[in-house]
Amino acid sequence: PDDMVWADAVIFGTPTRFGNVTAQLKQFLDTLGGLWQSGQLADKVYSGFTSTATAHGGQESTLLALYNTIHHFGGILVTPGYTDPSKFVDG
Repeated sequence: PDDMVWADAVIFGTPTRFGNVTAQLKQFLDTLGGLWQSGQLADKVYSGFTSTATAHGGQESTLLALYNTIHHFGGILVTPGYTDPSKFVDG
């Protein structure tokens, strides 16, 4: 959790587990309650990525779950968006 204090930007990566983040990432996020309460997670830049074994394996719902946490932090969410060239390559 100490890295979350000094970092200006944080990128979370996680495999998808049934349309959600892994238990390990969730456990880490749950340890950040004190930092959230003191406002130390707010106004930082955040982003995330995920991977699955199949084309429709729940990537979107996993990112939405992760982004919900980031919004609670008061973070500034940065995503590639649908006009980024990488979106046309990944299918």
